Order: sequence, then structure tokens, then C-alpha cells
Amino acid sequence: MSRIRHEYWWRTLAWIVGMAVVAVAWVLVNDRVDALWNLRLAYVAMYAIALSGMVMLVGHSGQVSLGNGAFMAVGGYAFALAFMRGYSIPVAMLFAGVMGLVVGGVVGLVAARLSGPYLAGLTLGLAVGLPALANRFPDLLGGDSGLLLDGPYPPERFGMEFPMERWQAWVAGATAILVFAVMAWLIAAPFGRSVRATRDHEPAAALTGINTAATKIAAFAVSSGCAALSGAVLTQILGLAAPGAFGVGLSLSLLVGVVVGGRQRLLGAFLGATMLALLPELIGNWVTARELPDRLGLNLPGLVYGGLLLLTVGLAPGGLATIARSRRR
Repeated sequence: MSRIRHEYWWRTLAWIVGMAVVAVAWVLVNDRVDALWNLRLAYVAMYAIALSGMVMLVGHSGQVSLGNGAFMAVGGYAFALAFMRGYSIPVAMLFAGVMGLVVGGVVGLVAARLSGPYLAGLTLGLAVGLPALANRFPDLLGGDSGLLLDGPYPPERFGMEFPMERWQAWVAGATAILVFAVMAWLIAAPFGRSVRATRDHEPAAALTGINTAATKIAAFAVSSGCAALSGAVLTQILGLAAPGAFGVGLSLSLLVGVVVGGRQRLLGAFLGATMLALLPELIGNWVTARELPDRLGLNLPGLVYGGLLLLTVGLAPGGLATIARSRRR
């Protein structure tokens, strides 16, 4: 047991050092690229936050969710409401994450009793219905137009010419690094082993003393918290929280991203996030360069996602992360 603990703490220390190195690299890269690439990197970080939660839920817990876009809406609106009332970015982000955990925990109470298509149906219903609540409470949530933010702007000490996009990339990257560090710790901790044991054989896990229902609920809540933080980052990037930003297509894209990237590894979350952030723009540029109809540029990314999903399931069920690992070996 002492040997296992020793290895665990060494692994934790390695992750802390690794995250610090990544943070420094992230700042240096964003300082050396233009505003457009700052924005692209901010979107990569935003998707990576949401997909890290999907890794826990889909890969390690074995629960399928088609509704994480709804939890992104919870985080986005929570951040907007807190920020508009004068709270700082860290406090508003914390409020968004807590709201995601709470709402995810409540939904997880029901989700823990369901599996397969029933669970998928429940979460899909959330993806459809939850963002639409903005229309039921227009005075609080702004209706179809949403909540328009005045900021958040970079601190004045950076100067008036500091790019807004670079500040957004910094905030998104810092949030992603922190979330990845926490998720890596949870996956390696006893909680992560309990989640995987519940996924692999729930009756056997229960016989060993694991509260399988509580474990499922906790995994769902953690995933929802990550989604809420991702929604808070997206709200900062867009400058508003509106129902149109958190549609069903977003939830389906997250599921495709985690399956294609790799549902059991945080590297898969990063690879899937890179695909979701950059592929639509690459396809749009390709369509524009060949003077093809604009409608093709809007619909082609969905077709490409579907093709990648089929190829991944058929050729590399573990996702791109497993391919990268096998080549490294």
C-alpha cells in the first residue's frame, strides 16, 4: 500500500510540474501569434475543458450523455449573471462551476438509475429543453437575445493595446490547465478507480464496498461541472450568453469529439478539442477557396464529423489518443 501511495504522489508531482510547463508554454505561444490564432487557441481550450469532463463520464464511468451542451448553458448563464452583478472573473467562474456541479448532481440522481438509450434520451431532452428556459424567464435570462456582457476586458496594467483575444486565450488556457490537473488527479485517485470498477462490473464493485449509485452521480456531477466551466469560457469569448450558443448541435459535437479524440484519456480530450475548434474553419476556407456554395460550407463539417466518427469506431475504437500512444511505444 505504501508503494502505491508513493507512486501516486510522485505521479501527482509530475502532473503539477507538467501543468506548470504547459502554462508557461501557453503564454509564450499566445504572445507570439496574431489575434486570430489567439481566438482559435481560446476555442481549443474551451472545448478541451468540456471534453475532459466527457472523458470522466463516457470513458471512465461508461455513461453516455447527449446533453453536456445544456450544462454549458448553465455555466454560461451563471457566469454572465455573476459578472453583470460586479463579481470578478475568478468568482464568476467559480459560481459557474458550482452551479454545474449542483445541476449535474440533481440530474445525476435520475441518470444513475438509467442506462443505454434511456440515459441518452434523458440527456438529449436536457440539451433541447434547458437552453430554452431563457425564453421562459426573459427578464432574468434575456430571452432569445440572451445576456450581453460589457467585457471582461484585459486588466489596465497590460496597456490599452493589449489584444482582447489574447486575454481570452489566457483565461481559457488557465481554466483548461487547472481543470486538466484536477481531472488527472481524480482519475488517478481512489475515486477514479471506483468509477472504473462501477463501470466494469457494478455488482462486484458494490460487494467491495463501493457505493455505486453515489459514484455514478459524482461522475455525472464532475462532468457537468467541467461543462459549466467550458460554457463560462465560451460566454467570455462570445461576449454574451444566448440560447443559440448552446444548441443540440453543440452537445452532439462534444460526444463526437470525445469518441474521435479518445474517451479514456485526457490527451483524447485535447485532440478532440483541436478537431472541433479548427476543422470547421479549415473546411470553410476550403469551400471558399473553391467558390463552392456557402450552404455546403455550413453542412459539410457535420458530414465530416460523421465520417470521422465511423472511421474511428471501425479502425481505432479507443480514439486518436490510443493511436498516438501505440506509435510512441
